[in-house]
Amino acid sequence: MQQKMSGLSDIKTSQKARVHAMPKSAEASYLDLYMLSKERDRLEQEKSVVDKRKEQLEAHLEDLKQQIETLKKVVPQEGRQIGGREAIKKKVAKKEWKTMTLDY
Repeated sequence: MQQKMSGLSDIKTSQKARVHAMPKSAEASYLDLYMLSKERDRLEQEKSVVDKRKEQLEAHLEDLKQQIETLKKVVPQEGRQIGGREAIKKKVAKKEWKTMTLDY
């Protein structure tokens, strides 16, 4: 059911494709190694943040499921058969508007 949607992060750029104007030299390899290790560290940190957020969402979903189950036990079954929302709307008293005429 999940659908993968492409976004700005999926666009191919010259940096992501590792395209350089000059041919690589031995010194550039050290810079590339450093840049790649920094990118790896950043992605690992981002992954840990996403994992933590996922755990929070799952805990919240579980809490909501428990609350729904307890409320289903409390809500009387007859109200659902009568009309649910319509029965609730009928219980709420409608307030009449106070009107007056103005002469110009």
